[in-house]
Amino acid sequence: MGINPKSMIPIRFELMFSHGAQLITAIEPVMEFENGKSTGRQKVDQGTGEPIWSCTVLDNDPDTRGPAKSVKVQILSRVQPVPPSPIKVPGTSIEVTPVEFEGMAIRPYVAQVMEGRYKVAYSVFARDIVAPAPADFTPAGK
Repeated sequence: MGINPKSMIPIRFELMFSHGAQLITAIEPVMEFENGKSTGRQKVDQGTGEPIWSCTVLDNDPDTRGPAKSVKVQILSRVQPVPPSPIKVPGTSIEVTPVEFEGMAIRPYVAQVMEGRYKVAYSVFARDIVAPAPADFTPAGK
């Protein structure tokens, strides 16, 4: 029995980004393409029917290197998600935007690496983008 290509596998943010994540691009609509040209229509998720928005985040895990350091996250939402405000790195003029995602899931697919070679890859999805809770915050009941 295989996995339905419309199925998503739930995953907690803390498992996907154990050291947190930083937003490094704007949140933009994912557009549909036909024959290599944009149709002008926003793509909708085949499983939920919701519009797809996309952003790229930097994985803060110090052991992650190369292309795996940046992760594209697709947000399923009827309205354009609004990212949290950036914060200043103390003692510098640098601003970063730490983020967390709610309602995360992955959808596996088979990607061709080169002629005749394939690998299992996955797309990352979320329902919302939010600011991380302060480090000293402990949710009630924990």
